[in-house]
Amino acid sequence: MQIKIAQWNIGGGLVRRDDSDPLSSSSYTEDGLEHIIEFLREENPDVVTLQETQERGDYCQAKMIADSIGLPYWVNHSTDQSFFDTEKLIGQAILSRYPIIESRFSPFSNPGFTKRSDEGAIIRSKNGGLTSCVVQTPNGSPIAIKSFHTVPFHFLNIDLQCHAALSVIREIGTSVGSGGFATIIAADFNLDAPSLRTNMPELLENGFCEIPQIEPTTPKGKRLDHVLFSGLYAVESRVLDAAKTDHFPVISILSETEETNENR
Repeated sequence: MQIKIAQWNIGGGLVRRDDSDPLSSSSYTEDGLEHIIEFLREENPDVVTLQETQERGDYCQAKMIADSIGLPYWVNHSTDQSFFDTEKLIGQAILSRYPIIESRFSPFSNPGFTKRSDEGAIIRSKNGGLTSCVVQTPNGSPIAIKSFHTVPFHFLNIDLQCHAALSVIREIGTSVGSGGFATIIAADFNLDAPSLRTNMPELLENGFCEIPQIEPTTPKGKRLDHVLFSGLYAVESRVLDAAKTDHFPVISILSETEETNENR
């Protein structure tokens, strides 16, 4: 059996106009939830991991997306006030075709990173944490899905070798745990590299494999979104760089059995 997963930081559901500069953060101001839905509907994934979802009261982007693409099971964990709209909360979600038989949220420590914007405002690191689910596949096999959104080290001008950054990275590795039964980690790591081996070696030493992220996952050419797994086999992965969000969706297919080229 194969499982198709889409990893996407949807940036609050905002997209840029066709005539705007994709490299400018100020370009991403248009309501683009339908644009996001159309991409996911075309791909028809079994599982979707989302970051920077927004919700307020009955308005919940994760639910709207799940309902629109026919994924009946979902969880959304809001972690802090949204920086896109201060009247909303920002968070992360897992959507699934398969029943979610277990879910939980484990908060991360907030390192309290700050940066002064060009306008003089103080930008602070947001609260975050680990969203974990176990889904029951049709053949009865449970698969753990884990997702998170770590602090934007590059945006906040944080040296990855400083004590505070190393503590953040170490806490994520500890929270995720070790590879055992079938597990997929799909997240916005905010670590720009084709491999996490340099910055998060403990994950790869604790039983997880990674899909090398060769293609950029943002319009700025950064490779911030990564997919790791244990107890499964990677079949393929690709980036949909036609998306107008400030991160591109990463589509990966994993299998419960090792597949030869003839079977792909």
